[in-house]
Amino acid sequence: MRGGQLPRLPQPEAEAEETGSPEKPERRRFRITEEIIDVLADYRGNVKRAHEHLVREAKKAGERPIGLTTLHDAIARDLDPGFMAGLREGIPAARGFDPAFRRPTVARNQVWEGDHKQAPTVVMMPDKELSNVWVTWFEDRGTSNVMGWAVTAGSAHRGSVLAAVRASVLREPPYGPAGGLPHLVRADGGSDFMSKTVRRTFGLLGVPMHKVRSARHKGGIERLNGTSMTRFFDDLPRYTKAPLLDHRRRVGDQDPPLTFEACVHKLRQWVEEHNTQHVLKRTGMTPLQTWLSDPTEIRPEPSPEELRGFMLESDNKVHKVTSHGVEFRNRYYMPEKGVGRIGLEPRVRWMPTTTTRSTSIPSVATAISAGPSSVTRSARRCARKSLASATSTARCCARP
Repeated sequence: MRGGQLPRLPQPEAEAEETGSPEKPERRRFRITEEIIDVLADYRGNVKRAHEHLVREAKKAGERPIGLTTLHDAIARDLDPGFMAGLREGIPAARGFDPAFRRPTVARNQVWEGDHKQAPTVVMMPDKELSNVWVTWFEDRGTSNVMGWAVTAGSAHRGSVLAAVRASVLREPPYGPAGGLPHLVRADGGSDFMSKTVRRTFGLLGVPMHKVRSARHKGGIERLNGTSMTRFFDDLPRYTKAPLLDHRRRVGDQDPPLTFEACVHKLRQWVEEHNTQHVLKRTGMTPLQTWLSDPTEIRPEPSPEELRGFMLESDNKVHKVTSHGVEFRNRYYMPEKGVGRIGLEPRVRWMPTTTTRSTSIPSVATAISAGPSSVTRSARRCARKSLASATSTARCCARP
């Protein structure tokens, strides 16, 4: 001590003496404020345009503007990547940065996941026209076994879902051996899976449906979609995602396309290979072996006839039997058991995947099924002959 002065404290001790806290004070730096967040939101997460706005405002106020690098560094420190993704692309993009728990392991047929997938190829139809192809399939979440699938030319629809359900549930040839009824089905909010017909079918089968809010909540079927892209569809002719030769042409875009039947045949072979040859890392067995070795009891499925009845669609309207048959959507259909029932009011039900209608005609005691029906003007000779024979028999029985 010189001249009666106290010794000078070191810098950390001096700062602690000044702040009254033993903690090391934070370094002074530029921080993101609520005003800057509002500017970023106005420009949808565009940092460059937000910086230009801040520079203009600083010059108006006579202040020194911040640098672009300083703003980038502050955003990286103070704001989450998910927050910035939400500003740029919306809430679904922000959810992609949220961690998620792994789903617990489930038994076979405990959960199925279903989805549509547009195949990145075109096929030749019987009328020599090119058409897009959609695949609709269901995968068992516990075993990764592809339970059933359906291929639709043009665009997938609710009938595609019902066809895939039929192929997934039934276990008798040509389906199976995997099958039965699931305990839960996960699907996205697409109009086909959430249609009244599909939800009614699953309701009659006693299977609840769970609508997921994003694709990552049905990761099993999404992984199947991705695997099919890299291991099957990219080997087909006319692959629409092949490398570009210039801004118009792609590799193989002039190759002869597959016919629709050939595409279905190749997909069947690939699904069988996926179920019977692909070994799962978590089980050491193929998906089909994993499904067959699971001791969990299988919920019995309905018969093919019962399943078809569950899948019939109805417009919930009553149609009258006339001399030309039953009118439906500007066409007349002749039910097989409609002889002597002109004037009755049946309810028309049909399969969305076919043009064959099934008409139920109510009687006094109970509803009598009129069976399948044929378009009046395009009915086959055997259908016309059967109707004429039934009419003659009815007239003979009516004579005293």
